[in-house]
Amino acid sequence: MRFVRRCIFRILIRRFPSSTCKRLAEVCAIVLFHSLRLNEIDSEFHRRLSDTIEKVGPFVRDLTLSVDDRTDDEEDQPTHDVLSQLPNVRCLTVIHEREDVADHSPLHQLVPRFSHLEEVTFYEDDYWPGWSLPHPHAALPSPHARLTSTFFHRFLHTILKVHGNHLRGLHIYTVLLLDKEIYLKIRDNTPNLRSITFTANIGSSLHGLFTDSTPWVSGSLDQIRLQSCRGVHMGHFARDLLAGVYGTSLKEVSVIACGPHDYEDTPYIPPVGTPARASINRLRIDHFVMWGLSAMSFIPVRDLSLTQICPQSFVELPILLEKRSPDPGGVYLAFPGLEQLRLSPKLASQEKVARLDNTILNAFQDLKGVCLRRGVALSLDADEHLISYGIDLVG
Repeated sequence: MRFVRRCIFRILIRRFPSSTCKRLAEVCAIVLFHSLRLNEIDSEFHRRLSDTIEKVGPFVRDLTLSVDDRTDDEEDQPTHDVLSQLPNVRCLTVIHEREDVADHSPLHQLVPRFSHLEEVTFYEDDYWPGWSLPHPHAALPSPHARLTSTFFHRFLHTILKVHGNHLRGLHIYTVLLLDKEIYLKIRDNTPNLRSITFTANIGSSLHGLFTDSTPWVSGSLDQIRLQSCRGVHMGHFARDLLAGVYGTSLKEVSVIACGPHDYEDTPYIPPVGTPARASINRLRIDHFVMWGLSAMSFIPVRDLSLTQICPQSFVELPILLEKRSPDPGGVYLAFPGLEQLRLSPKLASQEKVARLDNTILNAFQDLKGVCLRRGVALSLDADEHLISYGIDLVG
């Protein structure tokens, strides 16, 4: 396939291809140029591509742009000419230095040209969410630049201003924290948003905003992923999920290592009988304490995945799942509608299981009994979080 790509690319960038080669290029361009990756800095590749981009540019749907903080903003780059010829980009991924404070003015000016843009992803170069996880060697770096002076902040602001009304997906993989202005723009100015990812960028300064129960303007989110967000209180987040703040029919919610890392959040669990205005098809929780799981348990869930469970929480899990309402024939209170419970696949390892003490083994047997009585399928195939620090049930 690489050989074919090279051949077609050579055909496309030649000035005088034969009629046969020209036809072959037209047929293949729609496939070969569906995705394109560019670096902002000047290169011969961009100069050669600029000769034919007018022909292949309309086929590009997924664009990855690596921004270079050494770019001279007074000097237009060949890459900018290429970007101006990509009218049908749907998905944009931007890779940037954490504290790039260059203006990159041409990139801001090009944003309106992506008139069909639906999904945007930001990645810090060398992004590693482990900086915000509870690990002794994972010290969070202190930024030297003001957040509002960074390219990340200003470009995200431009994206939301120009395309907020029709964005369907926004995924932010940064250690730099979001500020109040940006968060409110995401919450209040993206009416068609379906998928949102926050990783390590919801800090304690947004704790109040993130849990004030103001409904998101989209009202119909399909997917929420929260990873290593210190400003997310599990109890308040559970309350807002129940209330339909993020929509009433979520397909997938992931909560990974959120909350203060010393687990000193004041416990809060929604009262028994709190009306559930929303449901979740699949809920994944990683790195949690029991009161946080109890808070989430009032939400109707079909498929529940639990990984990185501390031993005491695992012991209490069968008790939680067994609770029923006091009425005769009362329904199960924890995770109404649960059909599938997935645990860490490490439990399937005989070597790992042999190292568990009797208390944990007995809890596992109790859990299997509860699942059997509830008609819940129990499996050991939960997706493991890529960076797993903290307490591991079978580690």
